[in-house]
Amino acid sequence: MEIQIQLVDQPIAANQPPPVEAGTVGARTEFYGIVRGEEHGQPIRALEYEAYPEMVRRQVRRFLEELAAGYPCLSARVVHRVGLVAVGEVAMYVGIASVHRAEGLGLLAAFLDRLKQDVPIWKRPVFDDLGLTNGVPCRTSCQPLPPATAEAFTTSTQPPAVARSLDAALADIRMRVRPLPPERV
Repeated sequence: MEIQIQLVDQPIAANQPPPVEAGTVGARTEFYGIVRGEEHGQPIRALEYEAYPEMVRRQVRRFLEELAAGYPCLSARVVHRVGLVAVGEVAMYVGIASVHRAEGLGLLAAFLDRLKQDVPIWKRPVFDDLGLTNGVPCRTSCQPLPPATAEAFTTSTQPPAVARSLDAALADIRMRVRPLPPERV
């Protein structure tokens, strides 16, 4: 099976070229993963994807080769975006060329399950247009702060009007932070 794997930092075109142009193709199965407007029940503006490219390519190739034993196909093409991907944009494309539809559909479904579970591609929600949450860089899965507390994160050369104890500050932080759901890595 011919395999093509790409990690890109630019938008993925809506019409991808077919994975193979041979006369033996009887079915072409495609999947477009689109960023939806919410993550874990929270509205978002985008997802930020990071990847370990060498390992991604190695694992994707290995998964496709293993799955081809049960779903013999002619070729597979995988394109995944990294960086900021706005709501409504394509984050991933998978195209499978096969002689019959059953093999293509089977390979695609099995591959997507493996990809989500075992490939080192990480995503984080972004809650506003700049990758910021109330002005604070959001490089983890942070939740937006209530507007009244956002000014605490602005830069200033003046000391705070009210000094608090370390215990009070930590209690305030714990009140605003929620644990993230576990992720398999």
